[in-house]
Amino acid sequence: MKCLIDSNIWLDIALKREGFFEDSYGAVAICIAEGHQMLTAATSLKDIFYIVAKLQSTAAAYEAVRLVLGLSSIAATDQTVCTDALDLEQPDYEDGIIAASALAEKADAIITRDTRGFAKLPLMRLTPADFRKAQGWDRLALDD
Repeated sequence: MKCLIDSNIWLDIALKREGFFEDSYGAVAICIAEGHQMLTAATSLKDIFYIVAKLQSTAAAYEAVRLVLGLSSIAATDQTVCTDALDLEQPDYEDGIIAASALAEKADAIITRDTRGFAKLPLMRLTPADFRKAQGWDRLALDD
């Protein structure tokens, strides 16, 4: 399975966001355990860096980007994707780029907490908890 991981999932993990970390971390762990290909839109990297640097530190931001690059492939983000994004997910162009990247890469699903987003796409959009359930995994017990 080819899964595009939305920015908010990586941020949940990098920032250990209370109420979201466990499910987001679990979704990524399931992708690794099951051998699913993970994709990330290139534009997500700048968002991850900016938000982590602002809330934690520049060093933590670089570490978060390294984590994403180490675990996922960067999805196509070229002129075609940016042009296609104009017609997707309006009025949120940023989500349009993520959607267009997922389509260009022929992803099977987008894992996101943005349950309203990506509604126009002909592919699955799953929250981390829904992804876990769809994959047949019980809730993961995580140690800090």
